[in-house]
Amino acid sequence: MAKVTPKGSTTIPVAVREKFKIGSGDSLLFIDKDGELVVKKA
Repeated sequence: MAKVTPKGSTTIPVAVREKFKIGSGDSLLFIDKDGELVVKKA
């Protein structure tokens, strides 16, 4: 679980970053799929 800061930022948990090989500077896509939020590496 992650919280959104007042500026709209959030931290992706280390386990998730490691599993999906997300690193500093990587771009992410935020997609609305049938009312659910889907996050994908760009």
